[in-house]
Amino acid sequence: MTGVSKNYPGVRALDNVNFDLEAGEVHILTGEGGAGKTTFIRILSGLEKMDSGKINMFGHEVNITSPTVANALGISIVFREIKLVDSLSIAENIFLGREPVYNNAGLINWRILKTRARVILDILGLKRDINTLVEKLDAGEKKIIEIARASFLFLNSVVAYTRAFPPIDRAPCHSFTLASFPVYRPLQTITGAPRHTARG
Repeated sequence: MTGVSKNYPGVRALDNVNFDLEAGEVHILTGEGGAGKTTFIRILSGLEKMDSGKINMFGHEVNITSPTVANALGISIVFREIKLVDSLSIAENIFLGREPVYNNAGLINWRILKTRARVILDILGLKRDINTLVEKLDAGEKKIIEIARASFLFLNSVVAYTRAFPPIDRAPCHSFTLASFPVYRPLQTITGAPRHTARG
């Protein structure tokens, strides 16, 4: 991100911000309320439009006009609020809306879905049955499922999340963690995890 600025009535939320995230890096944005962190993340995720600046990914300038475009580019945001479906299983929540299907039939391929989900949980170290209903998980486990959903559905992902686990809420300032995940080719090899191709 280069020269990113954003104004609201009477407030300059971002002023010529530059930010680089390389493959395999993890960065933390931290500060008091009103410092511009949320605006920065909302621009990256397509929820806000910047007034000026550029965003480049993989050597190409991209125009992130919506969360759908951001997701297609492999950008996922995990906000504080948990947005899972309690009545569905862990595996179903991870792939909700992006379920693997049989060719031309449109039917969910449950074998592939569950195999992928099991690999993802193993990588994250969550020792839970993938068929467990989300309503049976504690708050920390639910947040892990949200991070799993955001992190592993695309290769070369950029994932941003805030207050990853409940104890962090006690901190006097808010923080966003941004991470780039280029290394999950074993997941793609084993399970056929999708590659993103959108350029924006």
